[in-house]
Amino acid sequence: MDTSFFYVPAYSSKRKQYEVSCIDSSHLLTRTRRKCCKGGLDGLLNDAWNKVAKRGNTNLSTAMTECVIDPMSVPFAVTHFSEDVEKAIIEEGYIDEANLCRDVRQWWKADGDPGITARDRIRMRLGLRRRLLRHVTFGYFPPPGMFIGGWPSQLWEGLISNIDAKTLLYSLANGNTYNTRAFSSL
Repeated sequence: MDTSFFYVPAYSSKRKQYEVSCIDSSHLLTRTRRKCCKGGLDGLLNDAWNKVAKRGNTNLSTAMTECVIDPMSVPFAVTHFSEDVEKAIIEEGYIDEANLCRDVRQWWKADGDPGITARDRIRMRLGLRRRLLRHVTFGYFPPPGMFIGGWPSQLWEGLISNIDAKTLLYSLANGNTYNTRAFSSL
């Protein structure tokens, strides 16, 4: 793993400790779904999800892929990036879109699924982190503006910070472990 972190935790001189926080994962997941529905996320169109929704073999509906109903719904976002949808997207021949599904789903599962070791949680987050970083050439001028490889820059930064903060926290916590559901979010 590349050990360059883009997140630096705040230090509380009052408490004499680092305080790690980041944007809530459910908010980042729903924002990722919303951008995916509009197209352009990671340079990909929404065609794969629309075809799968029209086929009707998954829980994904056209209203969900067009973000008509409840754009901030976590269950809809989970469905959008589910394994069933990923498999259906592969059947339609959209491999890059299926890989995006997998990377987002693995990142999400690393955040909340019980019984996953710290090492596996980190590994599950790395696919999305690599995907995000492949769009950046550091030292290139001008720097990215509103979008980084089709990702809104605020979403890109939020996801990178989320992944890095939670990875870094293992080294700060007693016993190198922590309860992922007890994480402080902004």
